[in-house]
Order: sequence, then structure tokens, then C-alpha cells
Amino acid sequence: MKNRIAVILMFGFVIIGTSQETQFSFRAGYVNAFGKLTIENVVILESPEDSYFEGNPATEKDNVGGFYAGISADISISDKIYLHPELLYTNVDDQSLLQVPVFLKFAIYDNLSLLAGPQITYTLEKIYSGVRKINIGFGLGTSYKISEAVFAQANYTVQLNDYYKSNDITSKLSFLNIGLGYNF
Repeated sequence: MKNRIAVILMFGFVIIGTSQETQFSFRAGYVNAFGKLTIENVVILESPEDSYFEGNPATEKDNVGGFYAGISADISISDKIYLHPELLYTNVDDQSLLQVPVFLKFAIYDNLSLLAGPQITYTLEKIYSGVRKINIGFGLGTSYKISEAVFAQANYTVQLNDYYKSNDITSKLSFLNIGLGYNF
């Protein structure tokens, strides 16, 4: 499965690289992952002497920080619209992920653009059975060109599918990526 994904990504970047109006960049920065876990029909024992607590449903929320680094491309579709795919290595709470957003980028002013589109997040490490390695999200963001070579970008992605393959457990992650990029 990893080999197939790698071949597809490499093939895609080769096609992108042959486009006449393509700008490549390196991007890195801070990522914050927001997680929400909900368990239906929960029974939690507080202590052997006490009665138990029943929650229906029980919800746990958490957020952790990390970093990301990777490459992106701006492929010109028109004067103000670009296809903006990215390939980002992300490390959050010692968990390695591969984020692959494919945004449409809309230039609204000379230096300011809006981004919107799907994102695939792939867990690079071995995980428990019953947990999905591939997750699909939708992201929105903005990009500001500081100079011809340097830009700042921030985007927020919400996971659309469920992280767990269970009817009793729902878990979704959202990612906030904030960083700088360098065009080459």
C-alpha cells in the first residue's frame, strides 16, 4: 500500500513538473492537531467502593502540537486560479503522518490568496487494527506573499471520515498548519 501511494505521488509530481507555468516551493512550520473522541454506551468505574459512572456518550477532547515540512506547487489554471498540491511530512505527539492537501488557490489581491480543497492524511506508523491509516478531510486557508521568494501560509483542515472503524467509537482530527514557504 505504501509503495502504491508513493508511486502515485511521484507520478503526480512528475506530471506537475512538466507543466509550463508551475512554481515549486518548500514549506515548513507548526501544526496543531485537535482530536475529539466520543464513545457510546460507556461505563467507567471510579473505584471499587463507589458505584460506576455511566455516560452516554462520553467525549474526550485534546490538542497537541508538532511540526511539518514538505514541498508544494502552484500550477497555473488561469491568471488568478492555481492548483496547489502539497506533500507534507508531519510529526504530532511523536506520531508520523503524511499530509497531502490538493487545494485550489484563488488570488484575491496581489499578495493575498485563499485556499480550499480536500486533504488526505496517511498514518506512516503501525497502528491498531480497527483504526484507519488513510483519512480524508476538507481544508480552508490563506497565503500571503511576503516577497517574490517567501510566503506565509495558514490552513485548517477538518477530518470528514471517522478515524475508527467502529459503531460505538467516533474520532476525528482537525489540523491547523501555520508556516513559511520558500519558492524555488
